[in-house]
Amino acid sequence: MASKSSTRPKTQPKARRLTAGEAVQQLRKWNDLPLEKKLARAASVIRQTLEAADGKAVVSYSGGRDSVVMAELVRDQAPDVPLCYVDTGLADPRLTQWIKTHAGRHLVYLKNPTHPEETWKREPCLPIGAKMSATNYRRSNPELRVDPSKCCDIHKARPQNAWLQKYGCKALFVGARGDDSNRHRFKLMSGEVFPSGLGWWLSYPLLVWTQRDVLEYLRDRLPAYPLMYARNEELGCRACAINLARWPNQMQKLRQSDPAYHRHLMADVGYAEQILMIQHDLTLAGARTLIEREGLDHLIESGALDRIPKSVKGIR
Repeated sequence: MASKSSTRPKTQPKARRLTAGEAVQQLRKWNDLPLEKKLARAASVIRQTLEAADGKAVVSYSGGRDSVVMAELVRDQAPDVPLCYVDTGLADPRLTQWIKTHAGRHLVYLKNPTHPEETWKREPCLPIGAKMSATNYRRSNPELRVDPSKCCDIHKARPQNAWLQKYGCKALFVGARGDDSNRHRFKLMSGEVFPSGLGWWLSYPLLVWTQRDVLEYLRDRLPAYPLMYARNEELGCRACAINLARWPNQMQKLRQSDPAYHRHLMADVGYAEQILMIQHDLTLAGARTLIEREGLDHLIESGALDRIPKSVKGIR
């Protein structure tokens, strides 16, 4: 792998790393600016990244709102950039079909070799709780099997990174927004383009955008996009419960839009046990006793499994 000095984008001089406080302040400043200014900033970041990539740039493409906007912005400048999609086996077929149509001949379609439900039986990596919060939950209760970071790594990152290495990728566009999570908010400390440590640059042109910006862009450019949530649906990795500490969240929406699949996750996969363990500081045996006493259907229908508390300094 080439040294950092030889691969740093020529048009992007090495900048001083921001402190956490400076990153948050800068993000707030940019969040308040009109979309036109953010579009211009994103276009500049994309140009710099494409120059550094020397024809080997790739878009990390999930079909979600942010990655679709990212793909559109990149294709405005480089129409032939590949869009790399990993089919985890958990996406709604309607989204998968739309992805194939939208990406067209530039889609790199990677099929996850093992269905996540098979992995979850072997690995303690259920995607429940935000990535940092899940670490804190496990620290408080070693019986928990929640680890969304590991789930994403196994089912998305590893297949994608293997292909990127083979392709010879030099820059990867990622459609993450700083307002989406603390983990993304502090990425601005390193700037919008920085080395991944895997042989390619990571580029985040949407880092200063907000969800409102993304929705506005999609309404104007892709009004038929299926993930506008008019029907209270999630079509991506539908089993992902990383935002259970928020409201509304994906599991609450899934309970309404597809109650049969929601019940399957709660009963057969074991989500209900894990959620109750987090909510009430229970052992696995205690959670099973509670389910037996209250009845799983009652817990589901009452919304008792729709949320978990936020973790605070590793103690909930």
